[in-house]
Formats: sequence, C-alpha cells, structure tokens
Amino acid sequence: MKTAAILDVDLTIEDFEDTDTLVETLKEGIGNQCMIDLKTNKKGTFQNWEAMEEAPFN
Repeated sequence: MKTAAILDVDLTIEDFEDTDTLVETLKEGIGNQCMIDLKTNKKGTFQNWEAMEEAPFN
C-alpha cells in the first residue's frame, strides 16, 4: 500500500481480495516514478525492496 501511495494510486484493502483487481489497480501507477531501495541479504539469496519518494542522488 505504501508503494501505491507513492505512485499516486488509490489502493484499498478490497483490491487485495482478487489478484486481477490488484494488478489492474496498480497499473494506474504506470508512468509514475519513484526511488527503489533494494536490499540483499549477506548470502545473496534474498532481496527485498522499498519504494520511496523521489530523492536526489548524493
């Protein structure tokens, strides 16, 4: 839901009840941009990500 909010998509709990509905709702965010913080565990076997508001590169 955080990613949807960052992409300016109105996502509700009900949208999660059906995967087709969820996909169609998230498609509303196509074309919007955000920063992704990608984290990989030490073994390199698992990745997780978090969407963030756009931030300038340091």
